[in-house]
Amino acid sequence: MMGYKVVTYEQKSILALGEACVQYSTTKYIGAPKWLAKMGYHLTFFKTVKDCQNCIFFTIYQIYKVDAQGVIKNLPHRVAEGDVNPFRMSKLPPTPDSCLGYQWPEGTMMAKKIKLLSLVKEERREVI
Repeated sequence: MMGYKVVTYEQKSILALGEACVQYSTTKYIGAPKWLAKMGYHLTFFKTVKDCQNCIFFTIYQIYKVDAQGVIKNLPHRVAEGDVNPFRMSKLPPTPDSCLGYQWPEGTMMAKKIKLLSLVKEERREVI
């Protein structure tokens, strides 16, 4: 399935940090860290470029067209970026409906593997 992914200029996850950070590639398909995949969390991407742009809060980023394999139909809980670590995620309630507060942004998709295909947009704005 084709979609779009927001990444850093180093082609890394823009929100996931530490153990959850993923280094994406234009030459091979990449999967989520094993501990995240075991919990049902795979790689996120968006349906459209507009969906990407509606969720960007950064001044330096790239948007790539991607090929996503193994698309997940039912998204798991959305977790605050600071809570993406093995300990905190092991304490999540059993169903997404019982998780309070966080909704996935419109157009969010999830897949087991993603490959970056082509650069669609890049932004480098100066912060004053």
